[in-house]
Amino acid sequence: MPGGLEICSKLCCQIQSSARNGKLPTKRLIEGGKHSPKNVVLCACDMFQTFTLGDATSHTATVSITNDSAVKAIIIQIIGSRGPNTVEQALTQLLNLVHVDNPDHPQNKAKTVKNNGVAALYSLLGPNALELPRFLACCILSELAFQDEACCMAISIQPDMIKRLAELLRSSSSRTRYAACRTVYHCAAFCDLAGSFLVACPGLVHSVCKLAIDHEEG
Repeated sequence: MPGGLEICSKLCCQIQSSARNGKLPTKRLIEGGKHSPKNVVLCACDMFQTFTLGDATSHTATVSITNDSAVKAIIIQIIGSRGPNTVEQALTQLLNLVHVDNPDHPQNKAKTVKNNGVAALYSLLGPNALELPRFLACCILSELAFQDEACCMAISIQPDMIKRLAELLRSSSSRTRYAACRTVYHCAAFCDLAGSFLVACPGLVHSVCKLAIDHEEG
C-alpha cells in the first residue's frame, strides 16, 4: 500500500493533469471514489501554499498574557472599536498571543475561544470589511486551528464561517486567500469532524482546487 507522501504526490499529479485539460478534478476524483474530499482539500492546499505570509510574520512576538480578562479586553476592542487602527492593533496583539512561537499559545488559544474570539474574527471577514483587518483575522484563525482540535471545531461550528472562508478563497487579495487557505488546511488536518464540515460546504473543495491550479499556472 502506498504511503501518504506517495498518495499526495499522485493526487497532485492528477489535479495538475486535470488543469491542463481545462477541467477541475473535483467530480472525477471524489465521485469516482479515488480520493476522499478531505484528501483533495489537503493536497490542493499543499499545492497552493508555496509562499510565506510575509506581513503576518512580522507581527509575531512572544507576548505573555496569562489571564482571561486581558484576552477578553483585546476581543472587546476588536468587536467594539470604530477606528481601523485600534482594530488592527488589537488583532496584532491577539495574533502575537496565539502564534505558535508564543510559549503560552495553547492557553491563549483556549482563552480566545472561551471569550467568543472566533465570532469576533468572523465579523471581520465580510465582503465590506477592510483588507488588513480581514487578513489579520484569517491569520489568527489559521494559528488557532494549528494543532488544536478544539479550536478547529470552534471555527467549523461558527455559523457561516466555512461559507465565508470559501468565499475568501475566491474573491479576496492574494495574501488573504493564502491565510484563508491555511485555516482550511489546518482545520482539515487537525480535526476529522471539522474536515467533514469543510467538505460539506458547497463549492469549497472546488474553490481550493481552483486556487491550487491557478497558482500553479501563474
